Amino acid sequence: MKTIILLQTLLFTFLGIQFNILPQLPPLLFAVVGVMALDLITGIIKAKLKNEVRTSKAMRSSVIKFAQYFTAIIIAVGLQYLFKNIDAESLQNVKYITRGLCLFIVLIEIFSVCENIYEVDKTSPFSKYLVKPILSILSFGIKNNPLTDAAKQAAEKNNDKENESN
Repeated sequence: MKTIILLQTLLFTFLGIQFNILPQLPPLLFAVVGVMALDLITGIIKAKLKNEVRTSKAMRSSVIKFAQYFTAIIIAVGLQYLFKNIDAESLQNVKYITRGLCLFIVLIEIFSVCENIYEVDKTSPFSKYLVKPILSILSFGIKNNPLTDAAKQAAEKNNDKENESN
C-alpha cells in the first residue's frame, strides 16, 4: 500500500493534484500506460517487419492519442475531486465512470496491439488461434459479418439514390 501511495504521489505531483480520493485508480493508470507503450512498441515492430516507413506524422498521432486519453482521464478525476465533499453517492458514481473510462481505453489499446500482432503474421498458430479470436471478441464480430455487410450495401444504395436525385 505504501508503494502505491508513493507511486501515486510521484505520478500525480506534476499535475498539482493529490488523489487521496482514488486509491484504486493508479493500477488502472499503470495499465493504460502499459498497454499504450505495448501498442507503440508493437506498431513500430510491425512497421519494421513490413518495411513500412515510420514517419514523424505517425509518431505525432501516437502523442496526440496519449494526450487525448489522459485529458479525458484528468477530467474524470477532476470530477471526482469536485464530488469528494458534495455527496458520497455521486462520488461513487463518478468513480465508476473514471474506472470504466480507463478500462475502455485499455480494451481499445489491447485491440490495437492484437491488430498489430495479427498484421505481422496472419498464418502462425498464435495469430490464428489466439489473436484472431481475441480480435473477433473485442470487435463484437462486426468485421466481416454478413449482417453488417448487408447494412453497408443498403446504405450505399441509399446514398447512390440520393445522389442521383440531386
